[in-house]
Amino acid sequence: MTDVLGTPSGYRRWDWTTSEPDGWTAVDPRLPIVVEGCGALSRASAPLASFRVWLEADDATRWERSIRRDGEVFAREWERWAAQEATFIATEQPVSLADVVVRT
Repeated sequence: MTDVLGTPSGYRRWDWTTSEPDGWTAVDPRLPIVVEGCGALSRASAPLASFRVWLEADDATRWERSIRRDGEVFAREWERWAAQEATFIATEQPVSLADVVVRT
Protein backbone atom coordinates (compact mmCIF):
# COMPACT_ATOMS: atom_id res chain seq x y z
CA MET A 1 0.00 0.00 0.00
CA THR A 2 2.85 2.41 0.63
CA ASP A 3 3.91 2.06 -3.02
CA VAL A 4 0.49 3.23 -4.15
CA LEU A 5 0.40 6.22 -1.80
CA GLY A 6 4.13 6.94 -1.48
CA THR A 7 6.46 8.90 -3.75
CA PRO A 8 6.28 8.20 -6.60
CA SER A 9 2.70 6.94 -6.28
CA GLY A 10 1.82 3.87 -8.29
CA TYR A 11 2.17 0.13 -8.53
CA ARG A 12 4.03 -2.53 -10.47
CA ARG A 13 1.85 -4.66 -12.75
CA TRP A 14 2.22 -8.46 -12.86
CA ASP A 15 2.78 -10.31 -16.12
CA TRP A 16 0.77 -13.53 -15.80
CA THR A 17 2.38 -15.01 -18.92
CA THR A 18 5.97 -14.74 -17.68
CA SER A 19 5.14 -14.87 -13.94
CA GLU A 20 7.29 -11.80 -13.36
CA PRO A 21 6.78 -8.17 -12.39
CA ASP A 22 5.95 -5.92 -15.35
CA GLY A 23 5.95 -2.16 -15.88
CA TRP A 24 5.20 0.60 -13.39
CA THR A 25 1.82 2.36 -13.45
CA ALA A 26 1.75 5.84 -11.90
CA VAL A 27 -1.32 7.06 -10.01
CA ASP A 28 -2.25 10.47 -8.65
CA PRO A 29 -2.68 10.00 -4.87
CA ARG A 30 -4.92 13.09 -4.73
CA LEU A 31 -7.59 11.29 -6.76
CA PRO A 32 -9.82 8.48 -5.50
CA ILE A 33 -8.36 5.04 -6.18
CA VAL A 34 -9.64 1.52 -5.67
CA VAL A 35 -7.16 -1.08 -4.47
CA GLU A 36 -8.60 -4.55 -4.98
CA GLY A 37 -7.57 -8.13 -4.51
CA CYS A 38 -7.93 -10.83 -1.89
CA GLY A 39 -4.87 -9.50 -0.04
CA ALA A 40 -5.69 -5.81 -0.33
CA LEU A 41 -7.47 -5.40 3.01
CA SER A 42 -5.04 -6.12 5.83
CA ARG A 43 -4.25 -4.68 9.24
CA ALA A 44 -1.44 -2.67 7.61
CA SER A 45 -3.54 -1.30 4.74
CA ALA A 46 -6.83 -0.65 6.57
CA PRO A 47 -5.72 2.58 8.28
CA LEU A 48 -4.65 4.01 4.89
CA ALA A 49 -8.07 3.51 3.31
CA SER A 50 -10.96 5.93 3.56
CA PHE A 51 -13.55 3.18 2.91
CA ARG A 52 -13.04 -0.58 3.14
CA VAL A 53 -15.23 -3.18 1.40
CA TRP A 54 -14.93 -6.95 1.70
CA LEU A 55 -16.65 -9.11 -0.94
CA GLU A 56 -17.71 -12.67 -0.18
CA ALA A 57 -19.08 -15.45 -2.37
CA ASP A 58 -19.29 -19.21 -2.05
CA ASP A 59 -16.46 -21.27 -3.51
CA ALA A 60 -18.44 -22.48 -6.55
CA THR A 61 -19.36 -18.91 -7.52
CA ARG A 62 -15.80 -17.69 -7.02
CA TRP A 63 -14.43 -20.55 -9.15
CA GLU A 64 -16.89 -19.90 -12.00
CA ARG A 65 -16.22 -16.15 -12.03
CA SER A 66 -12.46 -16.62 -11.85
CA ILE A 67 -12.32 -19.10 -14.71
CA ARG A 68 -14.63 -16.97 -16.85
CA ARG A 69 -12.40 -13.94 -16.20
CA ASP A 70 -8.90 -15.49 -16.27
CA GLY A 71 -9.35 -18.87 -17.96
CA GLU A 72 -6.85 -21.69 -17.68
CA VAL A 73 -4.11 -19.50 -16.19
CA PHE A 74 -6.21 -19.22 -13.06
CA ALA A 75 -7.43 -22.83 -13.12
CA ARG A 76 -3.85 -24.13 -12.92
CA GLU A 77 -3.15 -21.96 -9.87
CA TRP A 78 -6.49 -22.27 -8.03
CA GLU A 79 -5.40 -24.71 -5.29
CA ARG A 80 -2.17 -22.88 -4.47
CA TRP A 81 -3.84 -19.47 -4.45
CA ALA A 82 -6.80 -20.72 -2.41
CA ALA A 83 -4.40 -22.01 0.26
CA GLN A 84 -2.56 -18.66 0.31
CA GLU A 85 -5.87 -16.82 0.54
CA ALA A 86 -7.06 -19.01 3.44
CA THR A 87 -3.85 -18.31 5.34
CA PHE A 88 -4.17 -14.57 4.69
CA ILE A 89 -7.81 -14.50 5.83
CA ALA A 90 -7.04 -16.47 9.00
CA THR A 91 -4.13 -14.18 9.84
CA GLU A 92 -5.49 -10.77 8.84
CA GLN A 93 -9.25 -11.21 9.49
CA PRO A 94 -10.14 -8.75 6.68
CA VAL A 95 -13.89 -9.06 7.19
CA SER A 96 -13.43 -7.52 10.65
CA LEU A 97 -11.59 -4.56 9.08
CA ALA A 98 -14.29 -3.79 6.50
CA ASP A 99 -16.74 -0.93 6.71
CA VAL A 100 -19.11 -2.95 4.51
CA VAL A 101 -19.31 -6.67 3.72
CA VAL A 102 -21.03 -7.55 0.44
CA ARG A 103 -22.16 -11.11 -0.15
CA THR A 104 -22.63 -11.91 -3.83
